[in-house]
Amino acid sequence: MGYYDEAVSPKAWLFLQPGLPHVIHCTISFQDPIDVPALKASLSSGFIKNCPRLRSLVATDDKGQGQWMELPSFDIDKHVIIMSEEEEDDLGERSNEKKRHDEEENDAYIDRFVNSLLLTSTMRTDIPLWDVHIMPRRRRCFVLRLHHALGDFLSLIAPLFASFDSKNSTSTMLNGVTKQQRLTMGKISFVTKLVEGARRSWRSMMMVWNTIPYVAVASLLSMRLKEDKTIMRGQTRAVGMPRTLTSLTLSLEDMKIVKNKVNATINDVFLGITACGLRKYFNLISEESSNLGCLTALNVVSLRKEGLEDLIELIVEDKAIKWGNNIGHFLLGFDLREEYVNPLTYVQKAKEMLDTKKMSYEAQASHDSSELMISMFGSRVYVDLACSMLSGITFMFSNVKGPPNVMGLGKNNITEVGFTTNGLPVPIDVRMISYNGKAFLKILTATKLIHDPKLLCMCIKDALKVMMIY
Repeated sequence: MGYYDEAVSPKAWLFLQPGLPHVIHCTISFQDPIDVPALKASLSSGFIKNCPRLRSLVATDDKGQGQWMELPSFDIDKHVIIMSEEEEDDLGERSNEKKRHDEEENDAYIDRFVNSLLLTSTMRTDIPLWDVHIMPRRRRCFVLRLHHALGDFLSLIAPLFASFDSKNSTSTMLNGVTKQQRLTMGKISFVTKLVEGARRSWRSMMMVWNTIPYVAVASLLSMRLKEDKTIMRGQTRAVGMPRTLTSLTLSLEDMKIVKNKVNATINDVFLGITACGLRKYFNLISEESSNLGCLTALNVVSLRKEGLEDLIELIVEDKAIKWGNNIGHFLLGFDLREEYVNPLTYVQKAKEMLDTKKMSYEAQASHDSSELMISMFGSRVYVDLACSMLSGITFMFSNVKGPPNVMGLGKNNITEVGFTTNGLPVPIDVRMISYNGKAFLKILTATKLIHDPKLLCMCIKDALKVMMIY
């Protein structure tokens, strides 16, 4: 065995610590039963081939530094786990034939299966840190588990999609607009360049100014000086709390209608309907909904210049991409004490907050500061600090723009895509990915806080419907 030419990053060491196990669970559903040999062949020729870390173990060199050690041979059968019909029976009661083929029941079963995997946060360390769980044929779905030490979601899911077949051959020029803009920049006048320079200077000053509140809030959360004085007080520390996974599918076209009403983004709409849905949920289940107070949310964002579509194209063209965890976050405050007459106000408030955050260095600062603190104090100390900060977070969310084309394994098209993570002490974790005109949400909730996660899903769905017709 030889060392792969890259050291294990401080962030990767963080995710490898026992106190903060962090595993990505990605579900891929197909229109027909999965051809297991074809899936293995696709993973071997594309997914595993394009990402060296999927063929590597974490090892320590002579200096005590972590390194990615590439294995001389690779056995995919050690990573592919096929679920039997008997195991399916153990996971839930068998139902009648009509219900088996019911789409809603199938989604519920997949959620239960993923939920059972979430309870097991550890992974085998004698093989590379990932595996594939293939459900029985009639479920038409597999779950890909990826340890977060391997990299962020975008860098790991891009090789997977690049190994599938794209059904639409409409190719997009990577960064074509940006290249054209760079060509045009040389032709503009001196005065225009001067004005543009002044704008950039002003923008930099505003970004520094808008970053200061983040430093203050993050420090308070880390020192546990900020607590939620709400009906959820005492339940925000969700370490070791049982959780339930629930899926929700929304129309991307419906979200675009709301987006156009307030000149927002899909991410603004996603956050707005989630906040509105939470308010509706607590209105229904608690008489103390007026005491909801201000909830703190954490928005996980990618720091990569490329989106998923760009990364897929780079991999297909056999060009190098940057591996690892290149992510940051925004801290957001939601005051849910007031129920707005106009539901679109939730989206407008979300847009205002996120626009301010985008005009700051908060996401980059959160990434760089964590890397610095891990390097200075070690992973174990930072795990305690990170858990302290996360204990003051009520809900976490992230949104990924999925592949623009329909993907498939041969003629077997992918119908649904979803992802979630475990290992973080946050009561409500909502992850969304768009694909083929739909938005797929995976909502992971602490059972002591959200007693009826299906009701929460209905509240989020109703929030979108109300906003569409308002």
